[in-house]
Amino acid sequence: MNKEPILTRGFVFSFIASFCNSMVFYMLISISAEYAKGFGATGAIQGLASGIYVLSMLVMRFFFSPILKKIGWKK
Repeated sequence: MNKEPILTRGFVFSFIASFCNSMVFYMLISISAEYAKGFGATGAIQGLASGIYVLSMLVMRFFFSPILKKIGWKK
């Protein structure tokens, strides 16, 4: 049986890209709360700003998935 190695060049690049994307996402969540704090927002408003950011990212994933399936993933 011919087994391909898991750690191929494409896998490593995909992993690094996915990791960087996740890090940016999670850093923006915490930075948005601190940014709102700079405007004098209370803790509740800071949490609301972070929650709106997370919910909008979730909604956009469901919205853009059919569009990407229609036009193709590799365009």
